[in-house]
Amino acid sequence: MVSKKEIVFDIKEQGVLVSRALKNDLLIEAIRHCAKALKILRSSHIPLPLYFEFYTLIDEKCLSVLSRYLTEAQKTNKVDLNEVYTIIQYTGNILPRLYLLITVGKCFLKSNPEYRIEILKDLAEMTRGEQDPIRGIFLRYYISNNITPVFLTEEFKEVDLSFKCDFIMTNFIECNKLWIRLQFQGFLKERIQHIKDREHIRAIIGLQLLQLSNVLNSDIEKYKSDILPVLNQQLIKCNDVMAQKYIFQVILEVFPVSFHLDTIESLLETTLLLNHDLSISEIVDYLIGRINKGIEKFNIQLIEYTKVFWDYLNELNKKIPSLPLSDFIPLLNNIMDISVDEEKVDNINGYFELLYKKLKGSNVEIGKEEHKLLFDFLIFSNLKRVKCNEKFYFKVLTSSSKWYYDLLQLQPREIKGQIIGTLLSNVVNSNSQLTISSSSQVESLLKISKIMLDDSEGNYIDAAKDIIPKVINFIFMSFKSGTFNNSFEITLKIKNWIYDSNHDFIVNVYPSIINQLWKLVRVCQVIERKYSSNADFCQHYNNLSKQLFRHISRCLGDILMVAKEDDKDSIEMAYKLYLNTATLADQFMLVDISNDFFLQAFELLEEKIINKSFDQISLLKVLIQSLQKTKSLNNEDKVYEDLAIRCVVDASKLLKKQTQSCAISSCSYLWWCKSVTIMSSDKIKSNNKFFKDGKRILECLQKSLRLADSVMDNIMSSQIMLEILEICLYYYDTDEKNETHIGFNYINQLISLIQNTIQSLELEMTTTQFANVERNGELGADKIGLWVMGIGNSYIPITSINDVNSSDDVNNNNKHIDHNNIKPVKELSIQDKIYIPISQFTRILKYIESQKQTNKSYNSINI
Repeated sequence: MVSKKEIVFDIKEQGVLVSRALKNDLLIEAIRHCAKALKILRSSHIPLPLYFEFYTLIDEKCLSVLSRYLTEAQKTNKVDLNEVYTIIQYTGNILPRLYLLITVGKCFLKSNPEYRIEILKDLAEMTRGEQDPIRGIFLRYYISNNITPVFLTEEFKEVDLSFKCDFIMTNFIECNKLWIRLQFQGFLKERIQHIKDREHIRAIIGLQLLQLSNVLNSDIEKYKSDILPVLNQQLIKCNDVMAQKYIFQVILEVFPVSFHLDTIESLLETTLLLNHDLSISEIVDYLIGRINKGIEKFNIQLIEYTKVFWDYLNELNKKIPSLPLSDFIPLLNNIMDISVDEEKVDNINGYFELLYKKLKGSNVEIGKEEHKLLFDFLIFSNLKRVKCNEKFYFKVLTSSSKWYYDLLQLQPREIKGQIIGTLLSNVVNSNSQLTISSSSQVESLLKISKIMLDDSEGNYIDAAKDIIPKVINFIFMSFKSGTFNNSFEITLKIKNWIYDSNHDFIVNVYPSIINQLWKLVRVCQVIERKYSSNADFCQHYNNLSKQLFRHISRCLGDILMVAKEDDKDSIEMAYKLYLNTATLADQFMLVDISNDFFLQAFELLEEKIINKSFDQISLLKVLIQSLQKTKSLNNEDKVYEDLAIRCVVDASKLLKKQTQSCAISSCSYLWWCKSVTIMSSDKIKSNNKFFKDGKRILECLQKSLRLADSVMDNIMSSQIMLEILEICLYYYDTDEKNETHIGFNYINQLISLIQNTIQSLELEMTTTQFANVERNGELGADKIGLWVMGIGNSYIPITSINDVNSSDDVNNNNKHIDHNNIKPVKELSIQDKIYIPISQFTRILKYIESQKQTNKSYNSINI
């Protein structure tokens, strides 16, 4: 076997001999040396890369040299090209003969216009004699490089365009046939290598179409009538995946975009007839991409061709119903990308319908890959031209939910939840000012969201716990109806939707609904005051207010109905919502309604909170604060007084004496109410009728003190007494008319009792630091406390007792606490625990002493 080095040497040697013969005008000898070099290209066993290298070397060293000589000799009449052309036809081997004929024919075309057509026909016919794939492709490649460029010269302008196009088309068709045949040459084991070879030389095929485009120039009518039909026919006829894909792409690339816009229907129709193994989505995507790149200068938009693509999709579904989803979904996505924009999403519903019918109407296999494609399609992640932001998602969810909803229902439970969660999250977490203007948009959002609340098994998707409440809040915030009735209707619709969909979400969503109902109550009252002169109008909105409170009561009842016995958070939330609603009704002088909600709060407190593992003191104080703010209940029926007494009774039901004592002392505030602004149907006014009952205050404090004194734990007992002392000082400060019966004698007795308790604590001190504490509270620098009492019997660290002592205000004990670094603890050493009431008592005494300088009444208090 001859080596590559030897072949290259032989070609170069023949090139030298050609140049030497032509230098001496020995044309026939030069032709013989060219033919000898060309014989190397006859071999079928040369690897393709080497074959191309030898072809290039022969062209450079032999054929190009001969061509240049013939061109110059023709100008000086040294040779007769007609005679040379005839002599070459007697060359023994067909392949060298054809190469030489093409070389001479190129020169003949330039110098003999009368023979051009005949020469071209003769060359086209003779090249059919070489049918070996490699040899035939490179022979036609030689024609493309030598004959076709002549068509673009001035001399060939007069030649019929149809003839030039036909010549190139014939060369392309033959070249394409040989290119396809190459794959099936030789043994089966060589098939993979032949496929690679086809990839390497495919540019030769594309070159034919590029030259055709150059010759055709801008003659779009010629392209539509003669060129494209033949190209489409060749695409369909060859039935080869690689050829169809590459040639289609070359057609789209080499011809102007204006040609494709005029023939887009023909191109799309051709894709329906291609090999079914070819990815149609890739072809159409390339078509869309090519048109998009060059469409700007035509002052049109691809969206204008929506109907063409829509008809194409329907035709595709009819002709290829078995088209796999891996091909159909990307195709659908690409076409949808040009059919919609951020402002116009109306026609997107048709694409959802088409995909739904395909999934529903045929036995399409859906695997992991298809599920991934469906997921990306339904969250619009592959849309390139459309900006998929929260506005786009919002319009999709509110205007095209019919088929989109049906498509979602076909997805697996997990994928379904991820899709809806992604879209809804983008919408509800948006900073954009999205507006809901109609109830139909609300219904669409609720319909889509309902998929997250249940599935075929009646379970809800986990992501719904976070998303659904946000969706409801988003609806309330974005709904701009302009009328009270519409807002009322939407609120009730959402309430019923949650109740009918999944009871597990009542606790999470109903607070938002209740808040919306509160807003509507306020709107009613504003309207009622605005039109107070119209009795019928006022009565109508007064009735509406009462109806709203009934709905609130039902909502709270539903929350308690679904809340479990151990669901402390839900029960506490319902309890506080009852109190807030009662306070709201009181503001508008709706006494009966306010009383009813307070009673329901009391029932909840007595049945589910008292004697259970709740923070009973805190919840009872919330009730006390709510009651204390009311003023409309203080009427002839003594509603307020009855509720206050019931509050004291409930405080007395607490299990531990220390909690009873704290709760009862807090109840004393119920009989010492200040001015609160209230709203009635006719005006806003301040209620100056205070509810003050000093006798009741004294009873509460005395009962609380007795309970504190009976607590066995001296530390806890002294702590409660100190709290009572602080409350007494508050009444002493604010009671200018001595209405509370809390005078200096009572305070002196209480201080004396506390001093005795503190003294007993000092006896318990076991360390030197605490044993030397003086009763007047003077502490040395080394006697510094580290803790104060916190919420829930916890202890909070403080930096320095001296810093706290520097405050003149008893109620500013936390002034010097680093709130960002608070770490409450439940357990302390006995010494630290004892020191807490001692240091607190010290601060109170200092406060009393400081008040004596500005308030003479404090001089009667003995410390």
